[in-house]
Amino acid sequence: MITRFRSIVAVSLLMASSTAAHAYTECTGNVTRIWNDGTTWVWFDTGLVWGLWPADDEQNLNGKDRSKNILALATTAMVSGRSVTVRFVNDGVSCSGQQTANKVWGLYLNSM
Repeated sequence: MITRFRSIVAVSLLMASSTAAHAYTECTGNVTRIWNDGTTWVWFDTGLVWGLWPADDEQNLNGKDRSKNILALATTAMVSGRSVTVRFVNDGVSCSGQQTANKVWGLYLNSM
């Protein structure tokens, strides 16, 4: 009985520490503008502005062609009128204003 209780407590602690270690911020909006000059800039209808730097791809943050893939999803969202959810690496990022200092982890293309 005590061994089982210890196992449950240990698993609970591991789950709690795992959640805290993977903190991030997600912001949802509709893409209103995209600018690319080697760096990709994306504007949301909520006022959020975020960017992608090719140097992040070279550092292998989530894959070699990450910037191209995210640009493709943002363009698809803009053309189709579907919203997207951007995930920032950091926790506590504001979902409005210019957030270009925060690294983007990835992008969801949301359903209608």
